[in-house]
Amino acid sequence: MGGSRPFWRQRVATGIADYAPAVVNDYAGFVSGVFASAPAGWILHGSRSGGAGVSTDAEFRSTAHFATVEPSQLGWNATVGDDVVALHMTSRQWGWNARNCSPRYIGYEFAQSTEAEPIVDGQVRAFCWLLQRDREVWPTMPLVFKTHAEVDGTAEYGGFVDGKTDCFTKAAAWRTSCEGGYRRAWTS
Repeated sequence: MGGSRPFWRQRVATGIADYAPAVVNDYAGFVSGVFASAPAGWILHGSRSGGAGVSTDAEFRSTAHFATVEPSQLGWNATVGDDVVALHMTSRQWGWNARNCSPRYIGYEFAQSTEAEPIVDGQVRAFCWLLQRDREVWPTMPLVFKTHAEVDGTAEYGGFVDGKTDCFTKAAAWRTSCEGGYRRAWTS
């Protein structure tokens, strides 16, 4: 611990030292490559099936399954549900999920049927567990969290404007609140 790796083998957050979400390994996703070096951070997506009022659990199950049959072979590292994660590939692999950002960031898909559906506390806990898992593989990986909406249209994305709004529209208050939760979990 310490030195240049401040989060190496630290627990996710005070009070949940022994926390681990349910982990589902039955949904292998589409792998596009292997990271050449430590990823630049994480790209956060919202699954966006479009069904208002769909439960987080139902959205999680359908999104985890969709990762195995996605017709364009889009891929992301894991789907994040309420205290459950479906692992689609390892932390060393990347899938095509955010154009030119894909080979630079680990991609996580939050079960979120519409932007109006909140990212619940169990999803934040599960995501923090994934962060800890990723940092064991990539101890120097910076704590950079970008939403798909934030990279859409940027040079890093390839300049394409796809009109993405996931997980939250640019500068949405929920996004700021959610990132604050991730950072607090890491510094607690």
